[in-house]
Parts: sequence; structure tokens; C-alpha cells
Amino acid sequence: MIKSLLDGNADYYFHGENFMSIRPLLEPAILMVNENDVDDVKEILKDFELNFLGVSFKGRG
Repeated sequence: MIKSLLDGNADYYFHGENFMSIRPLLEPAILMVNENDVDDVKEILKDFELNFLGVSFKGRG
């Protein structure tokens, strides 16, 4: 879902994306964004509510 929001809007990649199916809680994927796109990505994702295994992280930082 995050990829579909960012595709065409920013340079990014997910570090550790391939390990998500093996050890998702121990080694989560990390969104890496081009320094020039940080503000744009924050704006794009500001209302995105991340749910992972039924846990919501919205409002925690």
C-alpha cells in the first residue's frame, strides 16, 4: 500500500523488505527515502494508518 502511494512521487526503497515474510517482528522493513523527498513523503503518508498484525501505530509519534 505504501509503495502505491509513493510510486511516481518520490525516490524510495524498503531496506529488509525480503525478510518480512521470515521474521517480520524482529527485522521489519525500513522505508528509505531520498533526502530531497522527505517532506513530500511525510505529507503523502501523514494520514496513512499503519496496521501490522492488528496493531495500530497511529498517534504514537
